Amino acid sequence: MAKLRASRGLVLGLLAADLTAACAREETIPPSRIPKPVMDALLGRFPGARIEKASRAVEAGRVIYDIEFRQDGRRCEADIKENGEYLNYEIAIGLEQLPEAVRARLEQNYPGASVKEIMEETQLSGGEERVSAYEVLLVTPPGREIEVRFSPAGAILEAGRP
Repeated sequence: MAKLRASRGLVLGLLAADLTAACAREETIPPSRIPKPVMDALLGRFPGARIEKASRAVEAGRVIYDIEFRQDGRRCEADIKENGEYLNYEIAIGLEQLPEAVRARLEQNYPGASVKEIMEETQLSGGEERVSAYEVLLVTPPGREIEVRFSPAGAILEAGRP
């Protein structure tokens, strides 16, 4: 019986270790540690980008670089695989640039909230680009920040703390 408990404990421990390893591991890195193919991809799409923060993560066995930067004073972010292939990028936009459906849902679901920041997310896949979401950082009347992710059609995809 003791042997069975010990075996079960070992199996559970190994499973927990495997799950932890399977989850994304992220580390903040200096810009000097960003590989050349990733930098070439970043600067090819965003000339003059000024990196503010970079991190390296392993997601589903792939190395992804999450880079926060400014281009011409505008806040941007990009997720790029280590071979230089883009997964997505985000660009800060103004409220007037939001699709009408997103603005209407925003006003309907969050009356009285003020908009702090809006990021337009573009997915890249198979050589095609498409706007996939709008991340809106709101400040609600009690002063609480909440991030809401909308589809281009105005559906709420996620809502929670930033």
